[in-house]
Amino acid sequence: ENHPVDLQVHAKRNGPTASLSVYSRDVQGSGSDWVRHCTMLAKAIDGRSATAQTASLDAAASQCSTAIDPAAFYADWAARGNQWGATFQGLVQLHVGTAQALAHIAPPASVAAASDVHPWHPAILDACVQALAAALGDTRRGAFVGKAVAQIRLYAPCAAGKVISHAVLRDEPAGPASRAVIGDVWVTDADGQL
Repeated sequence: ENHPVDLQVHAKRNGPTASLSVYSRDVQGSGSDWVRHCTMLAKAIDGRSATAQTASLDAAASQCSTAIDPAAFYADWAARGNQWGATFQGLVQLHVGTAQALAHIAPPASVAAASDVHPWHPAILDACVQALAAALGDTRRGAFVGKAVAQIRLYAPCAAGKVISHAVLRDEPAGPASRAVIGDVWVTDADGQL
């Protein structure tokens, strides 16, 4: 399945919102149908709503008082089935509290070298979400695999260098026996700005 495909992104503006859809089709198959892979809705937000989050970073730090060695975190999750290679091990400092975690993330050297290609490298985004796994603690068995993202809000251009990720678990939709986890992740720059 390593063959070329045509890729299309459809964008449609409707007042303050825009919808985006991503489609592909096999280049080799003449007349093949376009396959829609995802559709998303984008809208402008008021940047002033981000200012309250800055103050909550101090509160998060006081609530996440148990330090976890990032190497121990990665070893624990490797035993559960996650194989985050060196590129995807961006956590440099990690603190947990009840159903939440605060992670300091720095791009590994291979990621920092690609910053001109990826303003937000997938490995940095993955490390930000790894804070949700840390918030779980040892309450679950098996690998931690993301399945869906309900919403992404950008209040400013992506921060260069180190970022801080604050993950908070929500109530579990199907109880503790469920493998599903729902949470919120806020990512700030080193100064606490979203």
